[in-house]
Amino acid sequence: MHVFKNLLCLTHGRKKNLMDFPMEMKFLLDVEGFQKIVFLHAALTLGIFEEIIYTPKSASQLAKKLHLTKAALLPLLSGLKHLHYVDEHRNGYSLTRFSSLFLVKERENYLGDYISLFIATWCSWINLPEVIKSGQPNKHMRLLHNKSNVVLHYYLAANAIIRQASSELLAQIDLSRVKKIIAGEVGITFISELLRVKPEVSFAIASLKEHKHFFPKLFQRYPLPKKPDKFVYSTKGEALKDMWGEKSEYDLVFLYRKLAFYSYGRQFLEKAHRLLPKGGYVIICEPTTDSFLHFMPWLLDAIQIMDMMIGGKDAPKLLSSSEIQTKLKAIGFTRTKVIPAVFGVFNFVLGIK
Repeated sequence: MHVFKNLLCLTHGRKKNLMDFPMEMKFLLDVEGFQKIVFLHAALTLGIFEEIIYTPKSASQLAKKLHLTKAALLPLLSGLKHLHYVDEHRNGYSLTRFSSLFLVKERENYLGDYISLFIATWCSWINLPEVIKSGQPNKHMRLLHNKSNVVLHYYLAANAIIRQASSELLAQIDLSRVKKIIAGEVGITFISELLRVKPEVSFAIASLKEHKHFFPKLFQRYPLPKKPDKFVYSTKGEALKDMWGEKSEYDLVFLYRKLAFYSYGRQFLEKAHRLLPKGGYVIICEPTTDSFLHFMPWLLDAIQIMDMMIGGKDAPKLLSSSEIQTKLKAIGFTRTKVIPAVFGVFNFVLGIK
């Protein structure tokens, strides 16, 4: 209760400086941080950002066009303004540069699917105490084998997150011998960026069979200039037992977050080594502990907890780039390399056969 008594003091002028209560205020801001996500989700769901992308509109115009209640819309617009997602002018509300680039669905770098993923998994996060007590996976957060739209949100969000990093990575590696590649559902934007610089490359996409119905929406959001040579559908996601690469050889294998699942990670590395020719690449994309993310350690903690909710207490721990390099060398890759991207937020680890 002392927190709220202090806030009452602020209200009545007995304390004039918010810094008099830094700990209390920080705590309240942290606790109420989820409301920022709710504001964004509401704006995205209602279509507010698309409506003001080209022409500013007043609250009255938005309420009329989108069939909203003006009295309820006004505090939402005010919140979006204070969070720097919209600007307010005499002639209405317009998008900030960030919102124009990343929160409009027609934009190439749209990040709204990350918000959708957060909302879709909210109930699973609420059940975290039970997961910590039991050490068992959250039965409602089965991203690996799950036909629900939660998985689709995950694929859409992850592809958005790796797009810019993939572009920077490809500018730093030798692609002269790369003619044929394989990637998974999270790898479509990597393929897209590769085809920008080397359009003649052929590619295959590996996927769980129960997720094949997601591809129309994935390709609608991230269109590719040509069709895959083939899709390789598997039933369990176990690399050594599944069919990807059984009858083909690839020059490059792109693996996103394969090390997060039990022993599957090592299986994928072994399979990649088996099907790559001499000089071929495997590219590992993982949230490494030595990336720029270590400046935001709570984010790495959140990723580790999400892995635990999916895999339980046996979910592998996050690794450093050097630890991944060690794994690659143990499997037989003769050379390894770490390539940072997006100011070091990503550390791609390459294994070269």
